[in-house]
Amino acid sequence: MINDKRGVSPVVGTILLIAVTVALAAVIATIVGRIGVPAKAPYAILGVTAEDKDSENVKITIIHRGGDVLSVGELKVKAENSNKDLVDVTMNWAGTLFSAGEEASGTYTYGSNPEGKIIKVKVIHTPSGQLLLDTTVRIE
Repeated sequence: MINDKRGVSPVVGTILLIAVTVALAAVIATIVGRIGVPAKAPYAILGVTAEDKDSENVKITIIHRGGDVLSVGELKVKAENSNKDLVDVTMNWAGTLFSAGEEASGTYTYGSNPEGKIIKVKVIHTPSGQLLLDTTVRIE
């Protein structure tokens, strides 16, 4: 009976098959587990000013005061007032990155007589959907 090895081969094969299945399941679980994980929002300290440009338009200036360097292509600036819904503001960025100490401005069409009015400004990091800035500002 010592030289009889007929039962060893099927047992070893079964153990190897189970090990390969478990390893493959772990790899697939890792890949699937990462699907749907939102992008991490950068950290940045932003400020905003708004000044009357003419009778209907307001110049919005976003100031980067510190934190992470932001990719301009990942940012969306929106503004609203009591007369208008939230709309995109086209910003004039100096380059493709927005770093501490830099400013960018754009024009928001408020409507007639914006002097002394308040607008709400939001800066959104589009990959993560997180608000980097959500504030109200008085038009000067």
